[in-house]
Amino acid sequence: MTLTPQQLQGKRVYFDTNPLIYFVEGHDRFSDAVQPLFEWIDEGVFRACTSQLTLTELLIKPWRDNLPDVISAYQGLLLDSGSFSVFGLNEATFLLAAKVGGTMGLRTPDALHLTVALEQRCNYFITNDKRIRSVPGLEVIQVSDWIATS
Repeated sequence: MTLTPQQLQGKRVYFDTNPLIYFVEGHDRFSDAVQPLFEWIDEGVFRACTSQLTLTELLIKPWRDNLPDVISAYQGLLLDSGSFSVFGLNEATFLLAAKVGGTMGLRTPDALHLTVALEQRCNYFITNDKRIRSVPGLEVIQVSDWIATS
């Protein structure tokens, strides 16, 4: 599926970790594919959402590899830009994620991401993780599929 600004207008779009890595750190195949999404965020086409879990997942490797510029870029994008709503996790989130993960066969982080997107009434979920599938009310968009249809 190819996304357009018209489809996303006024919607809530959840970002999994991998599209953020493609944008900030670059990726030979996928960085160009996600670039329009970040332009549309800047233009106010849709509301970008993610969770605190994403922030942790993004920062572990840059901290390990001592990459302060990458750390700063992620924190700037998610925490300082005003472009993203970054949602916390609470007991209800963890309980629902256990149910989602158990019934859909997801790993814990994937179940948590999907659950936050559902709790926050996101319309789309951008990822490149084939294990994550659409559920009623939340359409999962695979970056690799987007490239294939562009």
